[in-house]
Amino acid sequence: MNSLIKIIFLALLSRAMAYVSVDIEGTNLESFDMVGFGKLASNAVDKYGETISPGSGLQVDQSTLYVDSNGDYHFTMYGLPDRGWNVKGTVNTFSRIHEFDVIFTPKNSSSSENIKLNYKDTILLKDVNGEYFTGLDSNTTIDYNGLKMPAVKYQGDGWTIPKGNETFSTKISLDAEAITLINGSIKNGFWISDEYGPSLFKFDSNGNMLDYIMAPDALLPHVNGELFFSSDNTLWTDPSYSVTPNEDGRTGNKGYEGMDITPDGKYLFTILQSATVQDGGEKSKSRFNDRLLKYDITVCPPQLVGEYVVVLPTYTAADGKTKTASQSEMRVINENLIMLLPRDSHLGNGGEDGTESIFKHVDFWSLTDADNIVGQYDGVGEKISKKGVLNSSIKPATYYSFINLIDPTELSKFGLHNGGAVDPSLINEKWESMDLFPVKCTNDEYFLLLGSDNDYKTTDGYLNFGKIKYDQGVDVDTQYMMYHIKLPNLPHGETCDNSSSSSSSSRAVSSSSSSSSRAVSSSSSSSRAVSSPSSSSLVASPSEAPSSSIVSTSSDSSIDADNRGKSNLSATSTITEKNTTTATESCEKCTEKPTSYTTYTTVTDGVTITVTEPCTTISSSVSTTKSTTSYTTYTTVTDGITITVTEPCTTELSSVTTTKPASSTSSVSITSISERENDNSKPVSSTTKSPTTVVESSTSETKSTEPTVSTEYLGSGSSLNVNGVVVPAIAAIGAFIAIN
Repeated sequence: MNSLIKIIFLALLSRAMAYVSVDIEGTNLESFDMVGFGKLASNAVDKYGETISPGSGLQVDQSTLYVDSNGDYHFTMYGLPDRGWNVKGTVNTFSRIHEFDVIFTPKNSSSSENIKLNYKDTILLKDVNGEYFTGLDSNTTIDYNGLKMPAVKYQGDGWTIPKGNETFSTKISLDAEAITLINGSIKNGFWISDEYGPSLFKFDSNGNMLDYIMAPDALLPHVNGELFFSSDNTLWTDPSYSVTPNEDGRTGNKGYEGMDITPDGKYLFTILQSATVQDGGEKSKSRFNDRLLKYDITVCPPQLVGEYVVVLPTYTAADGKTKTASQSEMRVINENLIMLLPRDSHLGNGGEDGTESIFKHVDFWSLTDADNIVGQYDGVGEKISKKGVLNSSIKPATYYSFINLIDPTELSKFGLHNGGAVDPSLINEKWESMDLFPVKCTNDEYFLLLGSDNDYKTTDGYLNFGKIKYDQGVDVDTQYMMYHIKLPNLPHGETCDNSSSSSSSSRAVSSSSSSSSRAVSSSSSSSRAVSSPSSSSLVASPSEAPSSSIVSTSSDSSIDADNRGKSNLSATSTITEKNTTTATESCEKCTEKPTSYTTYTTVTDGVTITVTEPCTTISSSVSTTKSTTSYTTYTTVTDGITITVTEPCTTELSSVTTTKPASSTSSVSITSISERENDNSKPVSSTTKSPTTVVESSTSETKSTEPTVSTEYLGSGSSLNVNGVVVPAIAAIGAFIAIN
């Protein structure tokens, strides 16, 4: 009996030690326990024959997530490697992301791995000219719409010492450290953060570069007053290569280590690994005053709208010295709360200074009371702190400790240990990635998946498409852990009653609910419903749209040539539903004029409606030096008569809805047309075409003054029905007169 009591007591004690609760501004956030462990072999290779090391960042594709009848979670995970194996200098490894199928069986303890990864594919990253990104250290720059990107110029193939007669190549240098999928799915593209710049790059689902955000001057590295992106690492082909360390900006190899997008898709946050050089970043004991940046990505170009100080934790090393626990990854809970992964360095499996880790955490920082210092300390070399002493006028984010990743009780449940012998069960040194996905049958509980970076450490490694073999003398597997947590301030709305048809495929918050739509499908196939995009008014409901309809949106945004974060490429994503309704969104961003346009096209049973008009997503906090007047043209062609109406317009179309009426005749309706200004230019021409076509196109004229607003306009509900097609009233009137 005493033995039974002892067992029960120890079980309860273990549970109590695992449970963590933290109150953040009246909301109780909880960590229940560790519920999973798995690993990827150190000698795993991708389809190009190169060693996989995918732990610098990870993302769960929320659109692929489902739970089978056994309670196992299935999903696709994307893993991010950094610049490559660099023991003998940085290498010409082409930057990439890896795709894995993952099966997770939640358990409170297990003697075997219950997170199982199956490698599926690799996507190589390419710039605007179709050139591959490289991991080689930067020694030059490439211009992109007036912005400087880290780049390297090298001779030959970048793998062998040049003989002098080889051609030169110049490629963008990328040391990738964080990835975030747009709206939770690869089909929408993704962002990657970089350490060389530090930089932010946007890609489409195929790995083609779409956009680039250059950091504020205070974060950019300079040598002798000149911008220089090198991290002061040798090159594979030139061991003697060396440069002077930068005197300000991000510390070498400590650029943007964390990045994420808010659940509503509006803001992108990114954070340095630790303090800039001028803020105390050169020494571990003083590099804790970190900078967190907030970009509005609903405008073009993305605008820096927030900057906050995050004071990182410190710990006492074995030698008694105080060191900063530099952060290695970030997840954004909401606009005012972030989750970071601060940790020690060089300790654990693969570490150089010992096997016993001292500090590896997942913690929170609240921005509610923090000062927004954007624009105040962003000039070259400007400081927020001196030798670790923060400017007394700046209030930093509030820190809350949460999960201790090296809790011996939790590790032991899965046969892991901290310190002692070097073996596959020794906890890894570098924990650098994490993501969240919903727990089935809950409203606000999540699984927190964490991954480690093994730095390509293997005795059986391959580089350069398998042509070069290396042996580092040690095998360090990529380890993964799973925790069960509760986040009441990030409700996902998942219930046991949710069906695959109602599950959202996006991490974004729906417009009708404040809860996050990280939903879990209960079927064996993933749910990929077309949801209403937050950036446009397109509505394409699979249950309502006629099977023959095609609904497409495209957007063309323009900016001033001097603004940062420009792009002039087109990104397209397509989602196909079972009833053959296709929704395509194409975005061509940031050319040379400060106006954005969106085009909607609907085709149903031979009737086409195209609407083009200026977008209205630019934040009121963003000022521009130019203003524009936009003109909208309506053209109606019916029974050989063409009516064209041109007029200025002020606001955007609220929605375009395709419906399948009860009668056999299909119709297309445009609802909630915005209020528009009158214009005297209404040219009328004739044509021999007989099909009924309604076309709306839009052009823009740049002026030096604000657009004038006419006092005469049609109301937002004004519309008429012409031959079964509902059109804006001002165009329909002309068509009606011509027909009759």
